[in-house]
Amino acid sequence: MAFSETDYLRLIEAIDAIRAKVRNPLVADAILEEVLRLHDEVPVYPGLTAAYAGRVLRQAEPDELRPTTKVTFQREGRTYTGRIAAVDDGHVLVERVQSVVEHEPLRLPANQVQIIDRGVFYHPGDGHWITLNHPSRREVEHD
Repeated sequence: MAFSETDYLRLIEAIDAIRAKVRNPLVADAILEEVLRLHDEVPVYPGLTAAYAGRVLRQAEPDELRPTTKVTFQREGRTYTGRIAAVDDGHVLVERVQSVVEHEPLRLPANQVQIIDRGVFYHPGDGHWITLNHPSRREVEHD
């Protein structure tokens, strides 16, 4: 079976749809973590994971809320993520609350940053496409 005939393409498309729809990286990370957990449960059925990936983030009924459940919420125009610590009297106490904060530009030493390399398929320096003809281990050991 060719890769194009598998459901992995549907899974990749589902992940890409989540990335495009959910603009907050903390929320997207939490959703994708759960999608990958679903895939780990049934790795031979990527189509099943793809079919359910869009259902991971949903509005919960109050009686479904339990301690340790991951949540996301909006407050004063900002999006937050966290875990429920306690539930009582129609309210939840959320701990490990995180939000993305955009900072002013920072001046840093160049050796303290890492790049997101968009050219990993290309040879450094010459910009040519990588080769898929790699020498065998035996050829390398005899050189």
